[in-house]
Amino acid sequence: MSGNLYGNPHSGSTSSMLSTARVQEARKHVLEFFKASPDHFDIVFVLNATSAMKLVVEAFISHETGSTSPSLWYGYHVDSHTSAIGIRQLASAGHHCFASDNAVDRWLETGSLVAGGQNGGSSSPAASRVSQIGLFAYPGQSNMTGRRLPLNWPGRLRRSTLAAHQQVYSLLDAAALASTAPVDLSDPSEAADFTTVSFYKIFGFPDLGALIVRKDAAHLLLRRPYFGGGTVEMVLCNGESWHSAKKGAIHEALEDGTVPFHNIIALDCALSTHQRLYGSMDQVSRHTSKLVSHLYRKLSSLRHQNGSNVCQIYKDPSAIYGDRKTQGPVVAFNLTSADGSWVKLSDLEAAANEHHIHLRTGDVCNPGGIARHLNLAPWELFRNFRAGVRCGCKNVMIGQKPSGIARVSLGAMSSMQDVETFVSFVQRKFASSASLFIRNILVYPIRGCSAWWITDGSRIDLTHNGLRWDGQWCLVGLETGAILTPLEVPRLLLVYPEIDSCRRTLRIRVHRSLRTSPMVNLDITVPVDHEMSEDAGNYAHAADDTHAFWDEDRGKSVQLHLYREPKVQVFLTAALGVRCTLARVLHQECRDGMAESTPPANLEALTVFNGVDSLNSPQLLNNLPGSVDIQRPRQVSIAETLGANLVLSPVSEQRKAGESDNHCFAYIGTRHSAKSPVVSDGVQEYHLVQIKESKLSTQGTTPEEFKANCAVKKLVWGTGNSTDKTALYQVHAGQIVSS
Repeated sequence: MSGNLYGNPHSGSTSSMLSTARVQEARKHVLEFFKASPDHFDIVFVLNATSAMKLVVEAFISHETGSTSPSLWYGYHVDSHTSAIGIRQLASAGHHCFASDNAVDRWLETGSLVAGGQNGGSSSPAASRVSQIGLFAYPGQSNMTGRRLPLNWPGRLRRSTLAAHQQVYSLLDAAALASTAPVDLSDPSEAADFTTVSFYKIFGFPDLGALIVRKDAAHLLLRRPYFGGGTVEMVLCNGESWHSAKKGAIHEALEDGTVPFHNIIALDCALSTHQRLYGSMDQVSRHTSKLVSHLYRKLSSLRHQNGSNVCQIYKDPSAIYGDRKTQGPVVAFNLTSADGSWVKLSDLEAAANEHHIHLRTGDVCNPGGIARHLNLAPWELFRNFRAGVRCGCKNVMIGQKPSGIARVSLGAMSSMQDVETFVSFVQRKFASSASLFIRNILVYPIRGCSAWWITDGSRIDLTHNGLRWDGQWCLVGLETGAILTPLEVPRLLLVYPEIDSCRRTLRIRVHRSLRTSPMVNLDITVPVDHEMSEDAGNYAHAADDTHAFWDEDRGKSVQLHLYREPKVQVFLTAALGVRCTLARVLHQECRDGMAESTPPANLEALTVFNGVDSLNSPQLLNNLPGSVDIQRPRQVSIAETLGANLVLSPVSEQRKAGESDNHCFAYIGTRHSAKSPVVSDGVQEYHLVQIKESKLSTQGTTPEEFKANCAVKKLVWGTGNSTDKTALYQVHAGQIVSS
């Protein structure tokens, strides 16, 4: 296409003649693709499969021009696409929805319809009524569940001698079927009179559809009153209203206006490329059938920790995954939480988008299948409509029933790795894990600065206010008298505090980019205990060094003890470019706001088991040098961005190095007490934690947003096999945390 100029095929120029030749060649190749002989079939190019259906029904109803003209009766299968169902609005002689395959078989065998048909139009057409013409439509494959329907119905209908079947023609919606299965029209006696296909579903590009017309039924389309450019031989409009339609090929009389010749030429390229890459459609069918069978088994086997299913898969009883005749490469499902509640489709779709997984969610333009598989009675659908449920709604849950589904479709380009990736995604994101282990611990000694990442497997105590040393210090501007924040002083994030538990000191280092002044040495240290100071005048907790400061984050005043030692002020001022000093927060009553009121009694509990550790491999403990310039693991960096204290991972991943995104982040709050029959003294102590599963990135997420959107749970202690009671209220890497 890049080497030739193509023009309007309705002209005689060189470019136009080239377009005409290429379009004719593409038309021939499409017929060959469907094994359709040009002696019995013709291809009409349209915008999409819906346009093909509309072309057929408009030709049918255009016969209703007088009292003796035939009226249209329409029958359709319950699994039909919305576009096929819409034809019923134009069926003046009535319509009927076949609720099952058995209902169609019964009609083909006896000519009678199943009782309870739709809208009084459930009577079958009779041959004795020459004023009636019929159309029976059904999908070759359900666009919801992927179930494949029998392809012998058109032939049975055509061969029937029953009066109810005379002048009833067949329409096969092959849009979904043709994408991964061969549509064989080599036997015109068994083929549908009209077959609709969508090429973008097969090739991706171009956006084009087609109507495959069986020539023995073409006369029904050629009598349509409308004509467009390119479909007539002559038109009179001045004094006479007369025209002569083209009498040549069928498509010449039906393709109104200029055909999308560039798309048609691209289609010809797609046909050859598809054949070169994937072979025949039979090979594609075998490949996708194997993949979807594996996907179905994997999703069906996913369980929550309590044994309940993760996936509710919607499958027709007659369909068998792995049987290409009854099931296509599609899985329709909803997800459930461990408590049995439904996962919102919007949550699933958002998570899938983050993982670059493309899903179809909603009612997927299959109202009959949605109602049947979700057990939605008509009165429930009316109720949902009154409640605001509309096509495309994904968050509405009424009457404990979902109003839509998620659909996974596989194609020629899909691989086993794609299947495993999706199953792993569902398992990681939506299947509850029986237990987690603590992978990383982060403490923030100085508020607003970087975290102290504990890399040596040390135990750290939990106080009444959370992790020991967490948020115990801050930096105060000497000119403004305000507590410094990263928003005002971004360089705070390049300050690295850490605690030396043996020496009882706070060590402060800065990133190499801040060591531009001779006054900024490698680090400074201060004692963590006020009474342990070589120079009481500089470090001691003196009354004149204690002041009240307004804390914007907490929304109240806090008591701070200022460090007056000159070397502390000089070091921090030179590093940050702001006159400031270190300050100790006194009376750590409430760091997080979670202790403002009594916690609810029904909070979900997470139990830390002391003496029961996961496999403490070197990879798990991340025994890395203490350099502040070292590249931190991804999950540690994300936790630091969120202000989280713990990184937890499923025990099943304890041997991994931690580079996956399958983590939970937790922020540890204050300690509480509650009556409990589980412990000997009847009182159980626990810490409040805010915990949330990780995302691929933290773009647009702040610690405040993280804490605001996290679930609050209780962190309690189980003794496990430990006899050391002093180990209670201590955390370290490798501990098992079970829900």
